[in-house]
Amino acid sequence: MKCINCGKANLIRGVVPLAVTVAGVEFATELPGRRCPACGYSTVDGRAAARFELLVAVELVKRGLRGGASFKFMRKALGMKATEIAQAFNVAPETISRWENDQREVDWPEFMLLGFLVDDKLAGRTTTLSRLQALADPAPEGRVTIPFQAA
Repeated sequence: MKCINCGKANLIRGVVPLAVTVAGVEFATELPGRRCPACGYSTVDGRAAARFELLVAVELVKRGLRGGASFKFMRKALGMKATEIAQAFNVAPETISRWENDQREVDWPEFMLLGFLVDDKLAGRTTTLSRLQALADPAPEGRVTIPFQAA
């Protein structure tokens, strides 16, 4: 595969350094990717980059960095639109905008909810999002049979 930047050389498989700065903290790693030996252009595996962003999002929660930049980064790492988060959190889209632009402090419960969504995505679950959706659109009353197995 020729380099799309210079066209001079074939890209070499290996690990590529990647760093992202959020809320004044630099998060760095090395991901699988390809690098051009002629010009230094590099590209990383998309799935690995997406997972790295989710891992950064987890670290933002662990460090309590609940500012607008962190909230926005986490939302984008989830691949969710601001309107989707607003609907899930039962807030106005303008509230999300104010949080992300530091016009209003991010409420800590919503920041934790966003952290739970990140944890779920890393684990391949949708538990938190499903529960938020159920709160927004409750199921009708009736009888529910719950299978039970003793522990």
